[in-house]
Amino acid sequence: MQLPNLNNHANAVARFGAVMLFITSFILVVTGFSARGIHEEIKVLELFMKNSEGVQSNFESSLKIYTENTEDAISFVHQLRPDDELEYIEFISQLESLGQSLGLNLELSSNATASGVDATGSNSLVYDVQFYGSYDQLMEFMKGLERMPYYMRVDSFDYAKLSTQTGDELERPNVSLSLRLYVE
Repeated sequence: MQLPNLNNHANAVARFGAVMLFITSFILVVTGFSARGIHEEIKVLELFMKNSEGVQSNFESSLKIYTENTEDAISFVHQLRPDDELEYIEFISQLESLGQSLGLNLELSSNATASGVDATGSNSLVYDVQFYGSYDQLMEFMKGLERMPYYMRVDSFDYAKLSTQTGDELERPNVSLSLRLYVE
């Protein structure tokens, strides 16, 4: 059976219909895949929400575990900070005793320009310590500083090897430290 010839107008409508059918089919396929992907994401998110229902209580108990000793730590750090002149003098005395126990002649001075509130917002006193000694004596002095019951920091230190010093340099201290003592 042979199809009758259609006029040009009918051919154009038929072609337009075929193109529209193709475009609509393409859009439906793409939309279907997108909807399936969204549906899979929703399933994953629902599973996540179901599994995370008990997280809040676990978070609160974890926070309690991590912060329960905070007050003790803060109290301990405050104990390491002297808060009056007698305790400052005690610090200086312990520093001089450390030097004497190592056979060092310490030159100790207060650095008023560096003292005060430091970059962290803490009150501090800065002491410059100088002495003539060997590398081993310097290491023992640093270990002694670590054992002292004070909250302090070594801001800077300068050490010149004894073997590299000559003449007048042998008369001057070869070790220079800047100690920052944190106070109340």
